[in-house]
Amino acid sequence: ISDNHCRALLPSGRLCPRRDRYNCPFHGKIIPRDEEGLPLDGILRQKELEAKFQRECNEWKDPRYLRTLSEQIGKDLRMNLKRKRNVNPKLINLKQLNSTPRQRLKSKLKIK
Repeated sequence: ISDNHCRALLPSGRLCPRRDRYNCPFHGKIIPRDEEGLPLDGILRQKELEAKFQRECNEWKDPRYLRTLSEQIGKDLRMNLKRKRNVNPKLINLKQLNSTPRQRLKSKLKIK
């Protein structure tokens, strides 16, 4: 194992081929890793395994995965991505306003 290989596990399953001296710009500090891309240090290895488990747990939130699953099940599983806007109570709705600037000018100028 070469000391200056990043060898972090990529999403494609391959290992990062970067050969930077101290820091990989994508994965941070270069640490010694095994052939599977996991750190040789026990503490770092445990942290990386926990992070990998968290990523796998959040896989069900992936829209492509939900789409294929909903096709198989037959139910709509889409997540509601649109959030309701926070309406400021100090703002007024112009569509409900009876006296607009145009109407006030018309009344002053007595234009019909």
